[in-house]
Amino acid sequence: MAYSKVNDVAAASIAKINDIAVASIAKCNDSEAPSTGATRWVIGGDDGVIAHAANSDRTSWSIYNSVEGGSATGTHDNDFDIAFGKNASGQGIFVCTRNGGAREVQFSGTDVTSTSAWTDIDIDGTSNKRNIMQVQWGARSDGTAAGTWMAVGSQVDQDIYRSTDGAANWSAIDLSGLSGHTNSVFINGIASDGQGKWAFAQANRFYYSTNDGASFAVSTPFDSGNGKGVPGRIHGIIFTNNSWVIMYSNSSQIHVRSCAASDITDWGTEVRLNNLLHMSTNGQKGQMAANSSGRVVATTNRIESDLYYFDVDGKTISNDNLVTLSMGGDDILDVATDGSTWLLACEDGDVWESTNDGESWSQIANNQGADSADDFTSVACDVVLPL
Repeated sequence: MAYSKVNDVAAASIAKINDIAVASIAKCNDSEAPSTGATRWVIGGDDGVIAHAANSDRTSWSIYNSVEGGSATGTHDNDFDIAFGKNASGQGIFVCTRNGGAREVQFSGTDVTSTSAWTDIDIDGTSNKRNIMQVQWGARSDGTAAGTWMAVGSQVDQDIYRSTDGAANWSAIDLSGLSGHTNSVFINGIASDGQGKWAFAQANRFYYSTNDGASFAVSTPFDSGNGKGVPGRIHGIIFTNNSWVIMYSNSSQIHVRSCAASDITDWGTEVRLNNLLHMSTNGQKGQMAANSSGRVVATTNRIESDLYYFDVDGKTISNDNLVTLSMGGDDILDVATDGSTWLLACEDGDVWESTNDGESWSQIANNQGADSADDFTSVACDVVLPL
């Protein structure tokens, strides 16, 4: 049960406990921290750029370089993804993935506003470049404070990566023995249900873990004979409203489908997102974010000014609507939400915002990168997923 007061102070009025930010606290006196909105947003970008803004003023972004040790300029390691989770002590940190051979992963300290906050990780210890397309944190089934970090991407070695000590050390999980797994197709997304179950997908197969990501089993629930469509290549996955949702290509179109968490073998009929561009090559991701009620906002990182919002409940997807933004060529690269506010990270350091569950958007920041050519490629906030 979540705490409602500490020393007779309402949880909503507490910024720190024992000088630790509330966002970094997993439990207080053995009670869970209550679910709240973001206090800080963090964006990863080209050339090692990190941008951050307080939730109280999302129009004012501070910029530094996590590779150069503070200098906002540089020509190093673009960002693929960023996520919020916990360190070994259960305090809040951010983890980003970059395209550098000795720093496929970086993890922050508890104060992401510090220019010296980031630690480089060579995820496989070889200095070979491993394109890690997504990183996610999930709570452990046994309540261990550090939880579990998972990272997925290129399958040249047929591995995904797992950390149980707050992203400091990573071990490879060998997928080569799983039926249908191939080393030629990236794994572009992974998600947790927040209770120790994890899932990712590759080609037309769904892979599922019930032991905090330590091992995975394969499922092939997409039957070509049921008239619901078979994914050609799966680009992303999220968990919301006790449902799994995938985004994939089929017949040169982008689709989404969902299933109830209680039955991963029974998926609903595919819904086509007509205006989103087909993704046919490795490294092209489907971007999705969701609140706790099943509202999903979806786009891709393939130069889009279009996005969709829709509602998910088990294997039913409804209320799917297209939104086209007038962005002047600075297109969408990622989306995130804290449950009430939604942000888009965009080309040329632009940020867009929605406060009505993705139905309408406004630009709140323009050309915020270290220079005009720096794209904002990923965005996250200091709330634990799934909401």
